[in-house]
Amino acid sequence: MEAYVRAQKENPTAFFSLHTSSEEVLSSILERRSCLVNIHEGLPVLHGIAGDLNPLFRLQVELMDIVVINHIKLVPSPTVHEYPPLMPFFLYGTSKEQHIEHTLCRSENIQLNSSCVQLDFGPSTERIISDIGSNAGYFLTFDDLRESAILPFGPGHRPDFFAPNRTFRVTLHLSAHGLDAARRESLPEDSLDDRESVAQGSLTLGDSVYVDYVHINRDSVPRLCITPTEQLTRDLLLVSVTNDYQKIVDDILRVVSHDNAHAAPDLEEHILAQAVLPTQYILGRAVDGQDTAAASSSVHLSRFVVSHLSDVYSRQLKVRGGWKGMFDEMVAACTGN
Repeated sequence: MEAYVRAQKENPTAFFSLHTSSEEVLSSILERRSCLVNIHEGLPVLHGIAGDLNPLFRLQVELMDIVVINHIKLVPSPTVHEYPPLMPFFLYGTSKEQHIEHTLCRSENIQLNSSCVQLDFGPSTERIISDIGSNAGYFLTFDDLRESAILPFGPGHRPDFFAPNRTFRVTLHLSAHGLDAARRESLPEDSLDDRESVAQGSLTLGDSVYVDYVHINRDSVPRLCITPTEQLTRDLLLVSVTNDYQKIVDDILRVVSHDNAHAAPDLEEHILAQAVLPTQYILGRAVDGQDTAAASSSVHLSRFVVSHLSDVYSRQLKVRGGWKGMFDEMVAACTGN
């Protein structure tokens, strides 16, 4: 982790992403409290591979002592139809470093993160900061941002307000459940009322901020992998793809950034039909439940390879697919009775 700390100090505005080195079930990771991860500066295009321009790239790093500090279900609630009136953020960290993450109440939404924020609550600042990291369960609302008025975001309506070193007036709230991960299933919206506030003051974003309204809202993610035409060991495959990294990435990005990809009813089929990789590779669909040997002989495209919003048509297909699934379940239940 020394390389990560060094890279962070050298480029304080950068963000880093961790990805499990192999497919994992979240419940298994939480049970073990550890897993192997790959660390990238920024978001990867290919899993387990990075180009020469990536200052930090590490494989098979062991992440240990994993602890849940915030647990809010991402499954849409049937009772939440509107955005909250205020913009809520979860406040976490230690007495030395404090960070914020936007709380998602409904879709479509936006991911907003900032590390090493500065808090000012007047005489209460020191006490509040010392409580962060305990079981306090603090969250913030931005006083001058009305989430119900500004969401959702898109190419013509960007969240430019969330920029490094910007200062906002905020209200601090205390969750009734603290950090009890087993009980925090949704944002306690009643706590957004001024009567539940703990303090009012200001927050200044850190040098590093992360903003995403694309990947978090995508309805379809291509599950594709690159396989060599000749049988190679895992190490030789990684070396080969690394050498051809720029050619592969440039072509994949060319295909997914084209206007035709935005409205393609089957994004995977579009990429398969249009991509032109070097002759020593085959691009194909990834298969769920692949055995270990098959998985080790391929390199997977990252879900972050597509950097545009889902189009209206693909959203309709997704909704219709959901309706069909529910209908089939109801028919099966009736038949069973």
